[in-house]
Amino acid sequence: MCYPRNIESLPTFGIKSLRTQLQREGYSLGKIDSLLSSGGFVQMSQTWTQIDSWGERKVLLSVEIYLRKDENGLYLETHRGDLRLGERYYLEKRESNLKPGTFRYYFADPFTPGTLCEKLYYLPDVGEFLPRSILSSHRVRYSQQRKGHSDRYFFSPKHIPEGKELRYRKSHYRGKITPFWDRYQRLSEERDWKITEYTIGRGFASGIIDPEIEREVKEEYRKHSGRKNLPSRNELYPR
Repeated sequence: MCYPRNIESLPTFGIKSLRTQLQREGYSLGKIDSLLSSGGFVQMSQTWTQIDSWGERKVLLSVEIYLRKDENGLYLETHRGDLRLGERYYLEKRESNLKPGTFRYYFADPFTPGTLCEKLYYLPDVGEFLPRSILSSHRVRYSQQRKGHSDRYFFSPKHIPEGKELRYRKSHYRGKITPFWDRYQRLSEERDWKITEYTIGRGFASGIIDPEIEREVKEEYRKHSGRKNLPSRNELYPR
């Protein structure tokens, strides 16, 4: 079996998932860290599924997760039966930048000393949970990173709030535009411009704007699409 090449398709487990499971039992990472003795452990389970082409739910991966403690501190292990999947991931506690006096936990990346991470990704062919720092060495990337320059520019828009996301948002406060609305306007204008640039650059809307402006727009399209020449009529309207 060949493992997926897109990060988004991999089973992932992170600090947030760990914290959520502990909260269901009335615990926190800080409490476990202070109460757990060397040799003791906390056990949890995690299952990942997907819907196949027949509409049936299929189990991708099911593991047991252990929180243990030794002389070096609190760490996490993942197991399938008696088999441990990969490295021990030690947890490090850091003070929150947002709320002084409170703390957050991170995984210490064993492959990149001094680096912290919040998520681990399971690679089926390797049979381990790995940090994102080394996924590229296994040729696994985000799907957008696999797109060409033109596709990333024209067809990978940033999320623009709409509908309910705008219902209770204020556009101005005390006579000044709010940061949210300023970003919303900039993203909307950027999206509209890219649609215009692509439509005119591809020749789908020729002659509807001033010729000088149209030439400038087509030049922008050449730059962002990487095309030296604009598409011919046969490309646009094949017989």
